[in-house]
Amino acid sequence: MSSESEERAPLLKWRGLVRCFDAGNVAVIACIAIVFLTAQGTVWAKNEFEGMRAKSYMLFLDFSKYYICGKMASGDDYVRANVYDANLQQKYLTEYSLTDAKKPIEYIAYPPINFPLMKPLALLPMSQAFHIYWTLGLAFSIGATWLLSRQSIFFRGPLNFLTLWLAIFASIPMFRAYALGQFSLYLLGLIALYFYFFLRQSKKLDWSAGATLALTAIKPQYCIFLAIPALATFRWRILIAAAAGEAVLLALAAATVGIKNIIDFPKIVLFADQTSLYSGVFPEQMVNLRAIFCLFTAPHLAMKIASALGLAAMVALAWLWYKHGRKRSDLMARLVALTVCVCLTTSPHTNVYDCILLCIPALLTMPSSFSASLYSRFRSLETKKHFWPEELLTLTLLLYAPVGWLIFLLAPGKNIIGEASITLPFAFINMLLCALQCVCLRHESSAAASRSTVPKTG
Repeated sequence: MSSESEERAPLLKWRGLVRCFDAGNVAVIACIAIVFLTAQGTVWAKNEFEGMRAKSYMLFLDFSKYYICGKMASGDDYVRANVYDANLQQKYLTEYSLTDAKKPIEYIAYPPINFPLMKPLALLPMSQAFHIYWTLGLAFSIGATWLLSRQSIFFRGPLNFLTLWLAIFASIPMFRAYALGQFSLYLLGLIALYFYFFLRQSKKLDWSAGATLALTAIKPQYCIFLAIPALATFRWRILIAAAAGEAVLLALAAATVGIKNIIDFPKIVLFADQTSLYSGVFPEQMVNLRAIFCLFTAPHLAMKIASALGLAAMVALAWLWYKHGRKRSDLMARLVALTVCVCLTTSPHTNVYDCILLCIPALLTMPSSFSASLYSRFRSLETKKHFWPEELLTLTLLLYAPVGWLIFLLAPGKNIIGEASITLPFAFINMLLCALQCVCLRHESSAAASRSTVPKTG
């Protein structure tokens, strides 16, 4: 028996079992996705949006905050000049978000650019605005990830791409994003589009990449990480376009809410993030290092430690992009995957609905099934033979949706809107994904270096 046949023997031996695993995993994901899509369709078809909000003000709370941003941006001069005034926000929150005026305020500390961008929402009744907002978000994120799938080996085909989106629909992050009306789908679309333009390495598309990067500033804690690949690889067109786009957004914000609110925003958001006077932050319910440190120390100290580690992570990420991303296009997909994982894990403000972004590492680096994963390892015996961290990374991503629901079912309280007992395990999963992406990057870099040093014969 040849050496290659001997290497393929374990795959052939376990092929039936692996295929059963894949089929079972897809079946579970499909069932959960169907339940989610049916529930979502029911809310729309039966016009249950307002009734659900009346039962619990937490449902669609974040969307109602976006809606309030639009309402305040459409208000008179006094309202627009005082969008960060707690008392004024409380008035709008009580009217539009059905919050209790006697409870701590669900303070709105969104960036100033959010206010003009959300003005279109305020033109419609809230229920109609929500359905349009969510439908457009789905269409945008699906379209953007479809473009990004052109850079993938395994997800170019429509069937595998459909399976990936079934997994997204079946995940706890998607359920949480819908229940709160979060901006996560638009963020996924923007980041997928940005990396699609980035990976194409076209001078013309670099301008589009920069404009897209500017729009991600609606979540500034992520925008900083996303700018690192362009900075470290000296993609000046991207940076120039991003700066120009950001200037336009800030000018729009200044014309809407005034320059003073832009200048004061860093101070406002820092105070709102750490004060006990406001509600809505819940650092212990995040899915990052900050939430993990909250287990061992006070929230304000956890914030400082996590922020310091976040800065260190940005420096390390910049070094990796500088070292591998300038001339090694074969490592770019892995670097993008690592960037997203590091962003989610070390950002000072990461919630479970943002884990939808893990779709991007899965799309670029994960085989479409475990059997495909094993086959790809045996297909390239020299570089991918029995590398267990990559198998563990594949399994973690493949089982992300079912494991997420297992965490939910086993956690006390079982409240999909909150509870640290549900969200905290996702922080450790994010840490695991970061570590595995780093190990895989090092392995691929070493393998590539070995190939380049092997003398050619013939």
